[in-house]
Amino acid sequence: MMRTAPLEDILRREFDGMQRLGEILAEEFTLLGRSDPDAVDAVLQRKSAILDELQRHANERSVALAATGVAGAAETEAWLRAHAGEPTAALWRDLLARTRDVWTQHQTNTTLLEGLMRHNRQTLDLLTRLANPDMTYQADGSTAGGFGTRSRGQA
Repeated sequence: MMRTAPLEDILRREFDGMQRLGEILAEEFTLLGRSDPDAVDAVLQRKSAILDELQRHANERSVALAATGVAGAAETEAWLRAHAGEPTAALWRDLLARTRDVWTQHQTNTTLLEGLMRHNRQTLDLLTRLANPDMTYQADGSTAGGFGTRSRGQA
């Protein structure tokens, strides 16, 4: 039978992963402003790998906690209160704080990305209209070119 790593070791690895994720999100934010799709793609691949790693650590933590009888949020809160003075509980609180910070970074990046996507859609719409001045929109939202056989002056 495989021995479960002590909770403190798991939390340290999780905290380290969360630190690295925060660094990647900071890099992602910078790259989103540079419009460099290849660099952003490389960052996304690294981010995905760290997220996979963090998920493995979270699963490991759940197994370790379940072995001690801690299975839900209420039991987790009770465990943290009961072990408040121990390094493991302090590390856990630090991990939770870092996770909140990383979540805020993620939300900031998401907002920036949504703004960039909206800007790109508007730019593409404008370019499409400029390239196809006779294009019109139908009632269903589809586009159609031309106004039939009559010239615009006759319409």
